[in-house]
Amino acid sequence: RCCRGTVSVRMGSGSSSFHLVGTEICQAEMSDREQMGAL
Repeated sequence: RCCRGTVSVRMGSGSSSFHLVGTEICQAEMSDREQMGAL
C-alpha cells in the first residue's frame, strides 16, 4: 500500500494513477473497490 498523505486518484483509460502530495509517488496494486474505500 502507498504511504500516508494526500492521495489523488486519476482514472484514465483503464489505468489508475496514484499521486501522493508531499510524499513519494507509489503505484499500489489495489482493486477499484479498495480505491473507492481508501478515499
